[in-house]
Amino acid sequence: MASVFNDDLVQIIDLTISYSLPGSAPVRAVDHASLEIHRGEVIGVLGESGSGKRRLPRQSSALLPPNAHYDDGSIMFRGGNLLALTELELRTVRVKKFP
Repeated sequence: MASVFNDDLVQIIDLTISYSLPGSAPVRAVDHASLEIHRGEVIGVLGESGSGKRRLPRQSSALLPPNAHYDDGSIMFRGGNLLALTELELRTVRVKKFP
């Protein structure tokens, strides 16, 4: 798995996330968001109240609550798509890359 990742950047590509609430239709919380973070770069995220700014770090490391799901897009980290990994592979990446 280590050969899949490189040190270039983090990319969130066309990401869409919905939350399912009991007794109601799913709510789209993130709608086709895209973002690039290059190595050594610092970013700021601006948006309206309730627009998902605080959820971005969790979403980009594939950590969502049980009632949320990815509808579309990809999260590329060091060249590998985090959304294509198994839960075990994700844990390994989180431990090694996000100490």
